[in-house]
Amino acid sequence: MTWVLIVVSCIAGDSLPDCGSGISPVRFPDFAACEDAAVRTYDHMRANTDASGQTVLLLDTRCLALSPGAPA
Repeated sequence: MTWVLIVVSCIAGDSLPDCGSGISPVRFPDFAACEDAAVRTYDHMRANTDASGQTVLLLDTRCLALSPGAPA
């Protein structure tokens, strides 16, 4: 089984929030590796927004299992 990291974010902008989501191009060999990447991604995005004076409205990182044979 492989795991993928999904990141959903919404950051306050000048006029409207900048929101987006995506699936990491990396597939992780186990849940622990995916969870570590989720924590690093979360910390990195928080640090970047704090440094630029922006406000994070939503930041969600999740690891989902890919079934063998499932579409990428």
